[in-house]
Amino acid sequence: MAILNSTVIPYLEAGGGPGPGVDREQTFITSNQNTEIDTSASKSGSSSILMNSSSNWIDTDLNILAYAGSQTTDFTIEAWLYPTVQQTGINRGVFEHIGSGDYNTRMFMHLHNSSGLRVYYKGITVGYVTWNDLGGTITNAWHHVAFVLKYTGSTGIGSLYWNGELKNSATVGILAQNSSSYLRIGSLIGSSQPWGGNMDMFRVSKVARYTGNFTPPTSMTNDEDTMLLLQFEGADGATSISSSGYLDDYQ
Repeated sequence: MAILNSTVIPYLEAGGGPGPGVDREQTFITSNQNTEIDTSASKSGSSSILMNSSSNWIDTDLNILAYAGSQTTDFTIEAWLYPTVQQTGINRGVFEHIGSGDYNTRMFMHLHNSSGLRVYYKGITVGYVTWNDLGGTITNAWHHVAFVLKYTGSTGIGSLYWNGELKNSATVGILAQNSSSYLRIGSLIGSSQPWGGNMDMFRVSKVARYTGNFTPPTSMTNDEDTMLLLQFEGADGATSISSSGYLDDYQ
């Protein structure tokens, strides 16, 4: 199912007027495993996506580095999270981007069952944010998370934000390009480390949107730097994820 349903999508300029078209490649949902729309919880709009078992996740064919055309591209991956389970003997995956299985192509974010929030990038743990530093018990509340990569030449700095606060950063290398890379949301490869709870407004951008502490956005728009924006709007219990209602494409 196509998420970007046009190769040219208009965006809004400052002041609300329509801007020029933005050339886009289509991004497809390649697998939607038992996730469903949930109207009982939302950060923006009227609903979010519910993932609460090992068989719930969303796969897309988004290859971030290929889309941006460079292995040293800046990018931001962010989302609003509503965890309903925590520290129950299993890690909880937020996203993973991987190609052939080679760790040189791999990055992921998860809630580690004993250590807190973790981002892994090409064999480097960008940082653990301990449960205490996350605020202790984080269940049944909305939290904004962002991983930002900013390159200067061949040197990248990966930064991890929680509710708009910079928690950790580290120098990272160049993620290996792989033509088969794709983005999984809500679990890691092989359906391990399932997310437990809801997500809303999952966005991937080809810029470093945040360079310091910030106020987390309570709405997101499909501007010219957006690679993927999932709004997760729909009827309660719906399992079909299509472009209608999910991409803020100003139609």
